[in-house]
Amino acid sequence: MREGFIEELEDRVKSLTDFPDEYKKGFSLIKEYVESTRERSLEDVHRELAVEYTRLFINAFPMVPCPPYESFYVNGGLLAQRSAAKVLEIYAKVGYRLRDKFKDLPDHIAVELEFMSILHRMKLKHERKEELNEIKHLFLKEHLLKWAPSFCDNIERNAKLTFYKGLSYILRGLLTMEAKNLMECSS
Repeated sequence: MREGFIEELEDRVKSLTDFPDEYKKGFSLIKEYVESTRERSLEDVHRELAVEYTRLFINAFPMVPCPPYESFYVNGGLLAQRSAAKVLEIYAKVGYRLRDKFKDLPDHIAVELEFMSILHRMKLKHERKEELNEIKHLFLKEHLLKWAPSFCDNIERNAKLTFYKGLSYILRGLLTMEAKNLMECSS
């Protein structure tokens, strides 16, 4: 990791106002992890992160501690259920399609967050701002905010590395900001 990256990121976050405490805690935990790896090789750190990622999100015995799928949290521990089909319907409303090469489920946390990012970028470019805002609010209310906080809880409870706990707190902070924005728009 580039020297000073964490400090630069931390300075940028501090300069922004109205950020949730979860952001600060998340950046602090990531910084703690980075500091703890200074004397280690990049390959060693990469291996450690990859092993922990696999354990948390992909393959652990007897059960994956942090399944990254909405359907797991809202459909009683089952994957590829109705919620996965519903996110595809919302994606289609704005022309978002998963690539044919993509072999995971449409309700994976990374896909749902990418979709939110795309909605934000589209709002900056299009005249359909009101429609895109409605889709964003619907997606937050009906999907991300229903399950991602529990996903964060699982990471914070199960992660052995402060790096992943930090990412979880940053995601929680993002969700807190989006929920606040949603409430303000609904008022």
